[in-house]
Amino acid sequence: MAQPLSLPDGHARSVPRTQLLLSATIRFDKIVAAIRLRDLSAIGARIEGARLPAIGSAAHITRGALSASGTIVWRDRNGGGLRFDEPLAIDEWMPARLGRDQLTVDDQVAEVKLGEAKILPLHSPLPPADAFRDALPQRMAEELAYVCRLLGSLGDDLCGEPLIVVRYGQKLQDLDLASQILGHVAALLVSDHPEQTVDAIGMGSLRKRLKRVSL
Repeated sequence: MAQPLSLPDGHARSVPRTQLLLSATIRFDKIVAAIRLRDLSAIGARIEGARLPAIGSAAHITRGALSASGTIVWRDRNGGGLRFDEPLAIDEWMPARLGRDQLTVDDQVAEVKLGEAKILPLHSPLPPADAFRDALPQRMAEELAYVCRLLGSLGDDLCGEPLIVVRYGQKLQDLDLASQILGHVAALLVSDHPEQTVDAIGMGSLRKRLKRVSL
């Protein structure tokens, strides 16, 4: 079993942290995956996602025009800890500072989750029934990804309001949970290996529900 890497100083956990839910992408070992940033501080963050690097791996995260590099210092079933190579200016990563760039963030995450999906133009002739049936799972996945983007954008905006986070923290987590579930369902719709995709889901309760295993 891999052991967590030690932090560079004993005061790492005393660094002020901001609890939030931010959509981002992570790049490691030629892999790009969608993640959520939580507990962000100047020196590190908790990250969650279906595909994360191993302990000790170098990683690069991107959120819109912002990016940062770091090292994975711990992992568990639901996520991991990323220690930044250089101190991060947290306020620049807040949803309120992104403004219009939030659309770029949403597009980046959606593209990573479902790839460069091609959608028929609005006024294209209807395809044959068989072709339509074959294309439907992909299009349903695209719609679910769009809903995920809407929920993620809403969650990011709400998490930028401290009073809302304090009062509705649990509801915001439920909103993020709903978004994650939709994302996993979207991935299953277009998966060539659904059993492996289900096994890779980090949300234990969803994985058990899909496999009909006793909770």
